[in-house]
Amino acid sequence: MGLKPVGTGIYPARVLLTSTNGLDTRVVDLELTAQTMTQQFELLFECATRQAITQEVPLVNTGDSYMAVTATLGGAKAFSGPREVSVPPGATVPYALTFKPPTPGEHRGTLELSIPSTGERNTYNLLGKAAEPVAEAHVVVEAQARGKPVTRSIAVPNIVGQPCEYQVMCDLSCVAGAETIKVTGSQATTYKLTVAPMRSGVLCGTLTFKAGEGQSVWYSIEVRASEPPEVGVIKVEAAVHRATAINIPVVNPLDHEVTLTCHYSDPIALLGPTTLTLPPKSETQGAPTQLEFYYAPLEFGPAQGSVSLISDELGEFWYQLDMNALPAAPRMLPPMNAELGARAKTTVVVSNPMDRPVTLTASVSGPGARAFGATPSMIPLGPYGEAEVEVWYRPVGLGGTDAARVVVGARDVGSWEWDVLGTPESPSLQEGLSLATAVGTTSQAVTHWRNPFPAPALARITLTGSGADTGELALALQQQQQRSSASGTGTAQQGSGTVVERLVSPGASLTLPVVFCPRQLHAASAELAVTVVEPVDPSQPQSYVAEEEDDGTLERASGPAPATVVWRYPVTGVAEAGQVVVTRGSTATGG
Repeated sequence: MGLKPVGTGIYPARVLLTSTNGLDTRVVDLELTAQTMTQQFELLFECATRQAITQEVPLVNTGDSYMAVTATLGGAKAFSGPREVSVPPGATVPYALTFKPPTPGEHRGTLELSIPSTGERNTYNLLGKAAEPVAEAHVVVEAQARGKPVTRSIAVPNIVGQPCEYQVMCDLSCVAGAETIKVTGSQATTYKLTVAPMRSGVLCGTLTFKAGEGQSVWYSIEVRASEPPEVGVIKVEAAVHRATAINIPVVNPLDHEVTLTCHYSDPIALLGPTTLTLPPKSETQGAPTQLEFYYAPLEFGPAQGSVSLISDELGEFWYQLDMNALPAAPRMLPPMNAELGARAKTTVVVSNPMDRPVTLTASVSGPGARAFGATPSMIPLGPYGEAEVEVWYRPVGLGGTDAARVVVGARDVGSWEWDVLGTPESPSLQEGLSLATAVGTTSQAVTHWRNPFPAPALARITLTGSGADTGELALALQQQQQRSSASGTGTAQQGSGTVVERLVSPGASLTLPVVFCPRQLHAASAELAVTVVEPVDPSQPQSYVAEEEDDGTLERASGPAPATVVWRYPVTGVAEAGQVVVTRGSTATGG
């Protein structure tokens, strides 16, 4: 008979033997054992130093009695496991093989599992790879920079298993302690360290305890240092968009050059160098080096800030700044003069002190704001960009000086203010009209008059002079005005020339066409005039005076009579000779 086992173990069987004549029958119970005398396997382990990982090796018993398994470990001491395991009948029991490396690197060993009852042996070649050890703990220490030192105790375990001495190393300059520590037993030993940071911030490092044969235990250290007490308080004032200089004396106590890093709490309002280099003490004889920076506020009101000086050698020093931004007095623009109906202008420059784009808004306020304007009203500026704003003056009446205030700004950058004065002047002689045409033909020229007043104005248009008297120069408004006389305007002949009246809305323009039709070769001249009695603005309060009538009663009458304003345009017409046509020996002049 033959046996084809599916695995190692004991296979019970029963054989029935019967003779051919059926007279003899026998039963035979068999117990067959299948085993592999020697097999080899490989196991790989990976973990950090002093960390333990376990691999379970299954032990299968297919028999009906307990199976004893003996384990033999060889090689590195990093591997461990039980020496004997008993497996119940028909059960599977894991063999727990543990890898706990004491040092970084590769660790090799062997495990032999043998079954004495069957003589079977399985051999495992073991390879363990140990990485650097992880931190034993994370230690957090809170302290004040340049303040009172803080002491912290750490329990250091004995990783060697016998008395030893650790070498202590730390990569943070603000941490101090004994250079060595002795551990005598299996209990942890207390190590005291002192933390005295020189600058604020979060400092991270390591504290390592090294024993012989490459063994070590280490801790991660986190120092949370708050800022030190201020050296002093500096009070400073400045007007908005003005700069005030601040000087701080700094002394170098060392015999070599030191560079300090300068930090400002408000990089927009506080402007200064980012570093300050201090010469050696031997060169300065103790004389201080001045740190000069500027306070240039953008917004009105008090504020608090600071300036810090930091270096690895000297630590951190800072001064508290009590800042007060005063309202800036508006700047005065040069006075502007402009004729009524004309416009004068000047420009101002605005800048963006921010490192990001802003949009400024321009506005005009004050009693004379209607006569002034700022263009454009919206000014987009890129980071640290500049732009020009045009400030213009267009008087709305004759009389006193107009005054206004121009404000350009935005919420983030504050505002710039300018005061401006404008003086209105009576119109001078305007640009004239020149016409030229052949005798007997007609030409036309056009000019425009704009109502500069804030109220509707009744314009009286006249064309006078020799050219108007002869009718060669005439207003083309006449027929149009006659058709619209129902609206309260009309055309009349008064003495010499033509008179036309028209009501013009505020800011509206009136077109004034003049035609020239010469009758002979000569030059004709005339004067076009627009006369307006300054209208009363109903939106403005009026002044009145009390006058006594003949009967003794008091009557409220208006103040000074409104001014009469005249715009004059010289008009010149030149007659030209017509084309000469020769027909059958005769000469004629065509119109």
